Amino acid sequence: MTVMNGKRRIQLFESKIEPEYKRVFCFVYSRVYKDKELAQDITQSTMENAWLKIEQVRNEESIRAWLMKIAVNEVKKYFRIQNAQKRSLFEEESYEFYHSEISKTAEQVEDDVLNQIIIKEKENLLIEALNNVPSRYQVIIDLRLVQDLKFNEIAEIMRMDPAQVRVYYKRGVMLLYKEYLQLSNGDIE
Repeated sequence: MTVMNGKRRIQLFESKIEPEYKRVFCFVYSRVYKDKELAQDITQSTMENAWLKIEQVRNEESIRAWLMKIAVNEVKKYFRIQNAQKRSLFEEESYEFYHSEISKTAEQVEDDVLNQIIIKEKENLLIEALNNVPSRYQVIIDLRLVQDLKFNEIAEIMRMDPAQVRVYYKRGVMLLYKEYLQLSNGDIE
């Protein structure tokens, strides 16, 4: 491992790592029952560790996977310290308040509001279904679908074989589907 000069270290951090802050925060936030302050603390620890370990970066193209690995370890570290239960995966989207346009009729506004409520209920069912899936599958589903990482990158983060990650992902998605069907009484619409 070569020692990185200060200027290169700052440039690499500012150009490749800092832009990933929001993505890391969203991942951490989804893992800590949407506790914003805790997610900010863990994300900050992740960024500090990234700064301290920046010389370990082997390939700048895989910085996101490297950073997510640090984030996963920071979350695990927090839960080991707290001896807490598993946390949920997806960041629940904040509810977007409906602002009607003046030209819409009362019936159109009512239909739009009812549709938004139905969508929100389905999102909540999906989150609840995901919470019922074992955590080993939750993390892989999150890293694949939300963080948009490749199976090879997830394998590196999880210290697993890529083929095993694919199998766990497929099993997790099937379990998620079954849980959702059960919670929604078969309404998959």
